[in-house]
Amino acid sequence: HQHQHPNTPCSQPSPGGYLLDPSTEVSVFSPAASAASGRSPASNRTSTHAGIMDDGWLTITLNSLKRRLEQRFGSLRTAFLAMDTGKQGFIQMQALANQMEAFNLGVSSDQLSYVAARLDYDQDGRISFQDFTEVMRKF
Repeated sequence: HQHQHPNTPCSQPSPGGYLLDPSTEVSVFSPAASAASGRSPASNRTSTHAGIMDDGWLTITLNSLKRRLEQRFGSLRTAFLAMDTGKQGFIQMQALANQMEAFNLGVSSDQLSYVAARLDYDQDGRISFQDFTEVMRKF
């Protein structure tokens, strides 16, 4: 599929969307689910019970996440490898959620999906090391 602007959700994610541990109950960003619910992916920038999801919120959240990952793991590469729990070259959503919670950056499932969609720089439905570093180097 064609690459789109990094902040525009992909209309055709890879099968399965963001990689998930099958036992998790964390919901993930899904353009199909958004369409089925009548919400556009852009409507993910709406308020939730846990806060506002917009570029300001994302900047603060990713700055905090990056700083804490570097403090805990020493490098973004080591942090990425720790979150690649399936050892398939992609960050698993549950691992991302666990790290954010461990750093007291607890987020709702909608907010987690928003963060994951933004970390998926090339919008292919997965967060690769290249995606992760491309986004994190900006923070």
